[in-house]
Amino acid sequence: MSASQRLPLDRQRAFGRMVFETLADARDGLYVLLFAAHDFIVDTREIRINKPKDWTPSSDLGTRQERLRTDFLKWHTAFEERIRCPSRPPLQHEVEPYSLLHVVYGYYFILVCTGLSMYETDFDKFFPIFQTMVDHAGRIVTPQVDELRPVFMFETRVIPSLFAVGVKCRHPVIRRQAIALLRNGTRAENTWRADTMADIAEWSVGIEESGSIHGVFCPDPQDIELPPENHRVHWSQVIELPDSDGRASKFHQVQKWEQDEHHVWSLVDHLVRV
Repeated sequence: MSASQRLPLDRQRAFGRMVFETLADARDGLYVLLFAAHDFIVDTREIRINKPKDWTPSSDLGTRQERLRTDFLKWHTAFEERIRCPSRPPLQHEVEPYSLLHVVYGYYFILVCTGLSMYETDFDKFFPIFQTMVDHAGRIVTPQVDELRPVFMFETRVIPSLFAVGVKCRHPVIRRQAIALLRNGTRAENTWRADTMADIAEWSVGIEESGSIHGVFCPDPQDIELPPENHRVHWSQVIELPDSDGRASKFHQVQKWEQDEHHVWSLVDHLVRV
């Protein structure tokens, strides 16, 4: 499910309708929200580039964010009501679509709520939603019944959301659950992306929990202490650069907010060969 997949829906009609008679109604309503959320997320990312740590968003941006947050909460309330009081019991083939809607909702809701924040620690208030995302993603990636094993698909479903949990949820147990599902996800969805995302997530966890740019991922968390702001990875990617012999080598490019001796924050880039 991607916000780039446009549907021919009336935006105002879908926003105003907060009673879902069918799973398709809930899906259509969420898609309309995703379009608006996607535009907001892209806009705010562009606005925040090169902004200082103490940047304050405009009132217009705050109003836009609050409107989206409210619409997402209304959708979630209606969706939960649909689950609690169904017109009929859900069919077996509907279990995965139900879980997928939960995962996608959580992913975009968190991105909207943190869209104007300059602090990575602001993600910590969403631990319950991160856990719900992982629980529902597990029903999609690793069903327990052989007959319900996921069919391989090139369409992206839960992999980006699990990656977001792995890198933005700093709860040591929840993020490791997400990374484990990323590894399992190679059997059913975008194999190369799932492996790469799991690698990046593990490297990021190693950096944050050790406090060192060369930190190594530990499969079992040593403690539940959350990393401070200056240990957290703001953004990262894998790139290829020529080494000293001119051969292409992979590097983990990392951006972190760090403070100087005067306690002034700045974004610092790091490159670690992998």
